[in-house]
Amino acid sequence: MNVVVIAPHPDDETFGCGGALLRHKANGDSVHWIIVTEMRQDAGYASHVISRRTDEIARVAEMYGFESVHLCHFLTTKLDQTPISSIIQKIAGVFEVVSPSIVYLPNRSDVHTDPMLVSPVVSGFGASLLSVFWSMKHCRKPISTSTEIMHFVQMYMLT
Repeated sequence: MNVVVIAPHPDDETFGCGGALLRHKANGDSVHWIIVTEMRQDAGYASHVISRRTDEIARVAEMYGFESVHLCHFLTTKLDQTPISSIIQKIAGVFEVVSPSIVYLPNRSDVHTDPMLVSPVVSGFGASLLSVFWSMKHCRKPISTSTEIMHFVQMYMLT
């Protein structure tokens, strides 16, 4: 089974559904990571901060064993200034390659603008997919409960 997690920012995949992703890997599923935004120097981020973030992304990708990592390169905290068609085009391009059967999206009621925008944009064009939302109150078909992923959460905390 092909699983895609869409993270507006690197770390959203872990906070949102890290245990479920580890469960998918343990079940032999192919898990793919889409990172929607990035820090850039032209937006005021220091090069050492950007470099550290790049290293963190590589380590997290290795720890989860993601089959692929796709970077959309939109500016973090400025996604609301990006044309929705551009966001759709980037994510749809990944969907064409990966053909996911499960997609994890950020909670549409997140207080930050980037996750608030990503969730409805993707759920709008991905309605034919089996979508699983991070927030259980928005969940169409949950794949796990806290007891089903507790071993994986504990394993993650030890690394």
